[in-house]
Amino acid sequence: MAASKITPLTLATTLALAGCTQSDSELRGPRAGDTQVVAQWLVPSDGARPGFVGGLKSVAPMQRYFQAERAIEGASRGVYFEDGNDAGGGTFNVYLFTDRVGATAAQLIALEREGKIPAGLRIGVAQYTDPQRKDWTYKAYYPAGLARFDVVYSPIPRAGPKRDP
Repeated sequence: MAASKITPLTLATTLALAGCTQSDSELRGPRAGDTQVVAQWLVPSDGARPGFVGGLKSVAPMQRYFQAERAIEGASRGVYFEDGNDAGGGTFNVYLFTDRVGATAAQLIALEREGKIPAGLRIGVAQYTDPQRKDWTYKAYYPAGLARFDVVYSPIPRAGPKRDP
């Protein structure tokens, strides 16, 4: 029997029959000229050893952020490409690439307001310093009044006064 060739159509048909679909984010893919947008939450420490997912004793409290990542990816509607996450340094970050920064931010804010992602969303937008877009800093985008944005901060203490890194 000759091996059959897998085409995008047969793959899509197989996924559909299996109850799986590609997300809009996967279908969009990254594009040249896209800007990185970061959806971020500050992760409070529970007193565990420093460096372990923001000072947490287990990854169980992180489940809500992983669920948020899935919600963000599922809501992309082709506006952005969801490129993964990282956790540590007091934050959980979801990385997106888009040529429509305003529409991407509006979608993230709507997800937060609808309760589909956790409250406390912060958004940063890459500001590229070279034409090849290989070096950048972040500009605070949301919420209003956020003075500084970075992907890593010192772990936030669980109790006591809140700091705006």
